[in-house]
Amino acid sequence: FQIQWLINLSRYMSTTAKLHFHSMAMMNEYCRNINHRSAKNESVDLQDIINSPHLEQPMKLDQVIVDEMVGSSWTLHELFTYLKDREPLAYSLVIGKAQHVLSKI
Repeated sequence: FQIQWLINLSRYMSTTAKLHFHSMAMMNEYCRNINHRSAKNESVDLQDIINSPHLEQPMKLDQVIVDEMVGSSWTLHELFTYLKDREPLAYSLVIGKAQHVLSKI
């Protein structure tokens, strides 16, 4: 989840630093010549992961980032304020638990 990564990153970032969100289409440009293959040949049903009730709220926040923030830059304060306004329940359940980490922003 992007949101979990952002919560952790907020512990180390300056409050004035801006994050710029890129689309996944840029991945090939950033990871040229990297060909990672899993050692295991096990398949995972992605729908089982996506439809997990434990992941529903973090997925909502991630979806807001993907759908509405790609191509723009945000400070952490702006980012979390936007997410709180856009998905208040998901924000409360996911980010509310990490308030001690986010107290500086």
